[in-house]
Amino acid sequence: MVEIGVKNHDIQALLLAHRIVHDVDAFVINRPSEGEYGAARSADKAKLEEIAAYIEKNTDGTARP
Repeated sequence: MVEIGVKNHDIQALLLAHRIVHDVDAFVINRPSEGEYGAARSADKAKLEEIAAYIEKNTDGTARP
């Protein structure tokens, strides 16, 4: 995501990357009260499909969810 964002000057990709890192950080430090976007949660199938589709659309087709 970061690579896509930087390469294409794509704010949406950078925002999604931020949300993924934020979710992982909240999980690792065990502070769910700090907010969660659901971007890194595998139980949120719709969000994962959105992110996978975005990556697929913005890469050469080698990205896999």
